[in-house]
Amino acid sequence: MDTETVGRREQRRAQTREEILAAARDLVAAHGAAGLNLRDVAERARFGNPASLYRYFPSRRDILVALAGESLSALGDHLRAVPQELPTDERLVELGLVYLEFAREHPEELALLFETLQTLEAEEQVEALPVGVFTVIDGAVRRAVDEGVIEAGSDEQIEVIWHGAWALVHGLSVIEQVHHGQNAELLRRNHAALLRAYIDSFRPGRPGLHVDGRDSPSGAEQPT
Repeated sequence: MDTETVGRREQRRAQTREEILAAARDLVAAHGAAGLNLRDVAERARFGNPASLYRYFPSRRDILVALAGESLSALGDHLRAVPQELPTDERLVELGLVYLEFAREHPEELALLFETLQTLEAEEQVEALPVGVFTVIDGAVRRAVDEGVIEAGSDEQIEVIWHGAWALVHGLSVIEQVHHGQNAELLRRNHAALLRAYIDSFRPGRPGLHVDGRDSPSGAEQPT
């Protein structure tokens, strides 16, 4: 089989996978990820037999993993657009603002992402998460630690810091959705200040971060 023929076959396969994922995406948006089944996907993607989907996705789980991965990849593209040359603390703020911008402009992507991840087991969630997305976030926090902008004494503390930042910006994005007009604009004007306040709470000399009640940035043992 010549290279051109193989190339056309791979292109058709990739296109069919995209059609299946587009059908699944519509169904998740309409009915939720928990109710997704291969029969409905096959019908919406115009497959005569649900078993035909197995040539492209071995299971319903693989479709959900692919959907979550697509949404996270889209988010990652936005985060990677934040310039590396920004001052370290301002880059952290900008990453948060870009997340909020993504949530504002692509609410369906974010909703689908969390809806899908909730149906997956922990190890399946790890499989669905593109490494690049979290490399951007984790790398930004580690750079801030290395430069002395914020203080953290362990990998666990670093993870807690960026998990907390994610919780903050996602919470802000949810609150934005229920406010409109002047209230929404007021919230947006305060986003940067809230993110800076969060970063400032980890500046050197602050009381420090306790992980599971045991760790602090200084590495000193905490009283029990």
